[in-house]
Amino acid sequence: MIKCIIVDDEIAHIDYFKKAITSLKGEVELIGFASSVIEGIQLVNQTAFDILFLDVQMPPLTGFDLLKAVANKNFEVVFTTSFDKYALDAIKFSALDYLLKPYSKDDLFASFEKYKQHAQKNQTPLKVENLLHNINPNNTRKKIGLSDKNGIEFFDLNDIIYCKAENVYTTFYFENKKEIVTSKPLKDYERELEHFSFFRIHNSYLINMMKVSKYIRGDGGQVKMTDGTVLDVARNKKESFIQHLQEI
Repeated sequence: MIKCIIVDDEIAHIDYFKKAITSLKGEVELIGFASSVIEGIQLVNQTAFDILFLDVQMPPLTGFDLLKAVANKNFEVVFTTSFDKYALDAIKFSALDYLLKPYSKDDLFASFEKYKQHAQKNQTPLKVENLLHNINPNNTRKKIGLSDKNGIEFFDLNDIIYCKAENVYTTFYFENKKEIVTSKPLKDYERELEHFSFFRIHNSYLINMMKVSKYIRGDGGQVKMTDGTVLDVARNKKESFIQHLQEI
């Protein structure tokens, strides 16, 4: 039995959540709910459960404020939020799950399936710590959580040189020569990183533009990265790549 709680300031959404999980009776149990951050903090601190479904915007506070305040973080977190690019970037970078409102029953059930297959409650405190780091405006160096067969590690975006597509996997190459193979395709990371000085120069390569040491002219051309690696630039990416290079 998966035990969950929900914290959301929209009572209608809490009611929707309650009704949605009725068909999962015997698999999922809603053991508590709260409609404010303050009530949510008390509920989380007093309850033993598996998954917290947490709204982001609950004026005058946020779901992030709740996570800062609770003592025990030994549970999985699924954010439920309307579209907020800043919040979603922070959540994705921290390898935390989210549901974009309005979500369907199938979306909700998929979260429970994901929990059953990949629950890593022992790593939740690390993921939350990274989330709180990234939403702190004083921290200009953002970090991303990357999952591999051994778990999740967190890396400074500035330490990534480039990413390479490996079929449905992606390999990250770092300044310290470290390599990480993740089970997400390159297109997913392209969407997450495109606003952080990363650019897709080729079907196979997503590069950190701050790590380009030289552009070699040619049909599409090539880039030499700070680690000495030379990568091809696709012909159809050449013009936009040069434009991005000039804007750095």
